[in-house]
Amino acid sequence: MPSGEAMTDEDQLTQAILALAGKYGRYGFRNKFPTSEKLREALAGEDLELFLKNKPSSFRTEQNRLKRIVQEMRLHFLNYSNFGRFLTSELPAKADLSSGRRFIAN
Repeated sequence: MPSGEAMTDEDQLTQAILALAGKYGRYGFRNKFPTSEKLREALAGEDLELFLKNKPSSFRTEQNRLKRIVQEMRLHFLNYSNFGRFLTSELPAKADLSSGRRFIAN
């Protein structure tokens, strides 16, 4: 989405966010990718065709979509505490009676 454009509900539902859980410090992924830009560069350099080779055919037919997702997804480094706060902040309101809210509540 071009910067400066307002996000629609549809855009918000189709955002891709990469969350890496694991060791963060000296021996973790942050050691290899000190910034989100370094991680983005590494992802851009991967051969998607090779990556998708062993995946189900439904993934292989969506190669262009996956490439777009990788290029456009937001990347953030969060510790577990901040990740928990992020998940909590994204919970639907209790007044939301949608099936998605009922699923989360159960």
